[in-house]
Amino acid sequence: MAYNSSKDIQQLRAQAVLIDGDQQIEGIKEFTSHLKSSGFYDTSQSKLLEHPALTHISRDNAGALLVSNGNRTASAYKNLIFNGESLLAPSYFGSGVGLTNLQATALVGQVPLENLNYGSSLTSQNNSLEVSVSNGLALTPEGVSIQVPAGSPLKAALTGLDFNPTYAPLKNSVSVKDNLLIADSDNENTVKRVTMQQLAKYFQYSLRFTRPHGNHGQLQFNDRGRLGTSPSLGFRGDTLFAPNVSIQSQLQIGNTFLRSDRAIVALPNDPLDNSQLPNNAFSLFLDEENDKLMLRVKYSTGVVRNVSIDLIKRALVQEEDDETENQGFVLDEEIVDEAIETTPFEDMESTAVEKANSSTGGILGYFKSAFTKK
Repeated sequence: MAYNSSKDIQQLRAQAVLIDGDQQIEGIKEFTSHLKSSGFYDTSQSKLLEHPALTHISRDNAGALLVSNGNRTASAYKNLIFNGESLLAPSYFGSGVGLTNLQATALVGQVPLENLNYGSSLTSQNNSLEVSVSNGLALTPEGVSIQVPAGSPLKAALTGLDFNPTYAPLKNSVSVKDNLLIADSDNENTVKRVTMQQLAKYFQYSLRFTRPHGNHGQLQFNDRGRLGTSPSLGFRGDTLFAPNVSIQSQLQIGNTFLRSDRAIVALPNDPLDNSQLPNNAFSLFLDEENDKLMLRVKYSTGVVRNVSIDLIKRALVQEEDDETENQGFVLDEEIVDEAIETTPFEDMESTAVEKANSSTGGILGYFKSAFTKK
């Protein structure tokens, strides 16, 4: 079909030219109304032209992304721009999957905790992030605290965790199974425990302490800063032995006192059994019921003799402030010797002692003359 600017020619030829034949049209043709056809053929592509996807773009501007309207038309927005590297928009909405290199400081608003991976040490309570505590820890409004049982040597202090053994209760007696904490110097001072039994073995067999000096049973003394002994000073069984004893103040044996200037002898109320009295020894006891001082002597042959001294009849009572009563009690040695040699034990109290008293002045003179030399 051919077209000409002349209306007459166009109409004339339209009636005579067949529409199914090939034609060549030269020159520029301008159509003042719509051109309708069942199809258009592109000779350069050797195919029919297809209908375009978009027929109209609203608010078109450079760099704007097109948003389809669903009817082969599209719209552009000035706030949604792609500059070749970045997508620019006033806000974003969605899951954010695939987004990387987001600046957390540029985020505005709150991020739901359910969308954050905060690990097992934190937990979400009412959209608030909290520390997940384990055994021995407690979460308080002030923060995380350590739960320390009563009597524990551990205490939470401002400077950290304080370990003080005085916080723990005191044990009155130590047993071999008790534990001690040590810093293992062989393993970078790692804290370990040992028992009292292990510690005792280490002290006994590993460490070198000063060992006792001398032989078995000898007592130790300070010998110019070292342990010293003497063969004359020792202890065996239940006996302390020494050849010479110097008493500077007093020596107490039971109720008996030995002082530097006198002896105070405690008297029992019952006699010592003969089997317990060694030979060449004597013992004294007080018969308070009969007011008598009893002397028991054992010879070297084992023969035992007893002397009874009446404390009432043969002794004078002297008041503490009376200096005249205790005069003249001197017993003649010949009279005492005669009385002891000739008078049996049974009659000594009534004869020899009485005779001595009548001649010399009483029992005090007897003791003075019998046991001392004039």
